[in-house]
Amino acid sequence: MDKWIWRPDPSIGYSVRSAYHLLTHLVPVAMATHNDVIWNKVVPLKVSLFAWRLFNNRLPSKDNLTRRGMHLEDSELCLGGCGVAETIDHLIVGCDMSSPLWIKILNWLGIFGPLPNVVADHVSQFCNIFPVGKESQIGSQVLWLACCWSIWKERNNRLFAHKEVSVEALVEKVKIISWW
Repeated sequence: MDKWIWRPDPSIGYSVRSAYHLLTHLVPVAMATHNDVIWNKVVPLKVSLFAWRLFNNRLPSKDNLTRRGMHLEDSELCLGGCGVAETIDHLIVGCDMSSPLWIKILNWLGIFGPLPNVVADHVSQFCNIFPVGKESQIGSQVLWLACCWSIWKERNNRLFAHKEVSVEALVEKVKIISWW
């Protein structure tokens, strides 16, 4: 027979106290610090849900699918042609497909310099290179999400439709969709 079990306290079960403790003490730091990026009111809900899955490593990357016991017919390597296993960090910020996009976006903004190869560090640095102010903060978050969303859509386009677009076309897509 199936039954519900409250994992934080299986012997006693669910209580408001145990839920409060879970929410205040066990929430990952990345989730807590990036809530403003994830739940940005300017972007569509589907992009916010994508961002939540991104920060919690819940996107179906080849690495995550393999870890969940799925056997992939094709290679576990990245679709960007770089010969590296497809992890979320690699795909979004370190791949031969995504790195040129980030560089071109920074150049378009008149900003030059390296960005980290870890998503949580990348968003923190990217969203803090703009002048201080609520509008610029929201704008940088929207632009960062537009880039990530475009990279993910391009990855899926390459995987399922076997089509790819140039980095220049990807930059133009980012510019267009960042006006959500």
